[in-house]
Amino acid sequence: MKAALDELMNLLETHLSLYGQLAGLLDREQAALLELDVVGLQKMAKTKETLSLKIRLHLPALTESIRSTARALGLPESPLPVLAQMASAAPEPWANRLNRASLALARLKREVGRHNEINRHFVQESLDMIAGHLSILTGAATKSRESGYQSNGQRTAGPSYGPVKLNREV
Repeated sequence: MKAALDELMNLLETHLSLYGQLAGLLDREQAALLELDVVGLQKMAKTKETLSLKIRLHLPALTESIRSTARALGLPESPLPVLAQMASAAPEPWANRLNRASLALARLKREVGRHNEINRHFVQESLDMIAGHLSILTGAATKSRESGYQSNGQRTAGPSYGPVKLNREV
């Protein structure tokens, strides 16, 4: 049991380290987005892809370790127990370490999710702004009419494209 708990703790520390690196990278990505550092963003994209792959490749070993540790602690293997459940069945000092790892992993996952959402918002706003500028330059702005149905049941046309008329041209 002690060997299984030690192996699980080592794998959890690696997993936490990978998520910590990803959270730090996403923080730097946010700064690069604000500074419009395209070269830095390109480098970070590759690093982010590599870290995501490392996390994905690490999950099967972590899952198997959780399963074998659950078996050693007398917990059911299916559904896979969460770390807090394992901590309640584990002796000290592993119980305390499992609780801390559980809290740290939950915090890091929330932080990564928050960074992803903020960065997605920045990227989407930038792309919308660029699309708006390009449509004005090319004269292909979308008129604000979406496809749908009128009150009499007739189908309306989808977005139509045409030259933009600026206020001073009207």
